[in-house]
Amino acid sequence: MRTSQFYVSRTLYVTVLALTALSSPLSRAIEEVPAPAAPEVSTTAAPDVSNRMKNRLGAYLAFREPAPTIIGLNLAYNPFDFLRVSAGYGKLTVTSSISCYNNNCTTTEASATTLGFGARAFVPGWSFSPSVGLHYGHVSYDGEGLEVGGFTESGGHIYTTLGVDWQAKGGFNGSLGYQRSLKGDVGGAVYLSAGWFFGFAG
Repeated sequence: MRTSQFYVSRTLYVTVLALTALSSPLSRAIEEVPAPAAPEVSTTAAPDVSNRMKNRLGAYLAFREPAPTIIGLNLAYNPFDFLRVSAGYGKLTVTSSISCYNNNCTTTEASATTLGFGARAFVPGWSFSPSVGLHYGHVSYDGEGLEVGGFTESGGHIYTTLGVDWQAKGGFNGSLGYQRSLKGDVGGAVYLSAGWFFGFAG
C-alpha cells in the first residue's frame, strides 16, 4: 500500500516538474508573438476637378452665340467636369427703309430673333481648357431687308465650335473660338463670350 502511494506521489511530482519546465518556454513564445498590425488608412487623394465643378450655374453675354445672332444672352450649367450645356437668346432690330412724303418720313423695321441650345466638352480637371461643341440655332425674321450671319430668311442650322474656355475660381468665365455652320451657305465666324458662374446649383 505504501509502495503504491510512493509511486503515485512520485508520478505527480514528475508531472508538476514537466509542466513547470514547459510553461516557461511557452510563456516566452506567447510574449514574443507580434501584435497584429494596425489597418492601413488609405491616403489616396480625391481626383482634381476644375473650377467648373465649384461654380456650376452661370450666365454670359456672347458675340455670335447663339448663332447667327450678333449679341446673345446665354444660360449655362456644368453637369459634369467635362460637359457644359447652354441655351441662348438674341435679337437684332434694324431700320430697313425710310420713306418721306411731303416732309413726313416713316421708317420700316426688320428684326431677327435667334434661339439656340448646345453642349461643349472640356478636359476634366483643367479650368483653362480647349473646348469642342455642337449646337443648334434657329432665327425668325420679322420684316424684310435684314441679313444676319448668312441668314436672309427664317430657318435653323447645326453648327460646331472649337476654342478655349477659362473659368476662374471666383466664377468668372471667358471663352474664345471659331464656329462653323453645317449649313453650306452660312459659313463660319469667331465667337467671344464673358460671364459669371455661381455655386448654388450643385
